[in-house]
Amino acid sequence: MNEAGVRKRAYCLAELGDITVSVDLNEKKASVEKPSDDFNIRTLSDADKIKYRFKEEGTEMILGKECTKYSWNKDGEKYTVWKWEGIALKSVTRKNGLIIRMEATSIKEDQVIDPSVFELPDFAVAEVEKYRVNN
Repeated sequence: MNEAGVRKRAYCLAELGDITVSVDLNEKKASVEKPSDDFNIRTLSDADKIKYRFKEEGTEMILGKECTKYSWNKDGEKYTVWKWEGIALKSVTRKNGLIIRMEATSIKEDQVIDPSVFELPDFAVAEVEKYRVNN
């Protein structure tokens, strides 16, 4: 749901190394996002893990998948992410007095997908230079 409580149809299509490709079906927009240079949990130094209070908090089952739970604080915001095989199945972000929750509702593995599914519709594609990584 967005700020007005309206359910949004947005999908993260792929996390490709250090970029994420997403599609917003309501807005008919796609985006290619690159993480900011200053923060990426995959490459955090030991000093940054202390600075951001980064924690690996064990595992939890989501949709029958064993996910590793991570949490950290950055710029006054608290992030918690549950990942399975590098895919975020759930995240909770607390910032500016808001709680933003996202959670996968289904997983389908070993599916045969028609290649035409990957043809981009006539969407505007935005390249976003910086964002906060929730991985």
